[in-house]
Amino acid sequence: MKHKYALAACTWFQNTFGASIILSWSIPSVNITGHTKRGTVVGVGFVVFAAGNIISPHFFDSKDAPRFKPATTGLLVCYSWLILAPLCLAGFLHYRNKSRDRKGYIVADREEILAGFADQTDFENKGFRYIF
Repeated sequence: MKHKYALAACTWFQNTFGASIILSWSIPSVNITGHTKRGTVVGVGFVVFAAGNIISPHFFDSKDAPRFKPATTGLLVCYSWLILAPLCLAGFLHYRNKSRDRKGYIVADREEILAGFADQTDFENKGFRYIF
């Protein structure tokens, strides 16, 4: 078999997928405030995850055996997205935090702390800081 170590490495890499799923579910719940907004984001994420689980087996067709090129390409695109999307999100959240700092919004202000207990979104609560 040609490239057996590369295929083995790909198999091992695929086993790390569970950690990225947990992170992709927990990051929105930490960085989004407001009950309705958080519920919507988490719900949309779950629907996309479920749709991916329904669609993904259809990439594996017996006529493509043994390499399954369409499935391999699909997995490569999805895994690349799982690496790239959190990096882009971290950059965006860092930018939003810096933007709030430049505008002079103070985190430790008593009013801002109390606003954290109100059902305000992260855009409404100016003292909110994103965690990444």
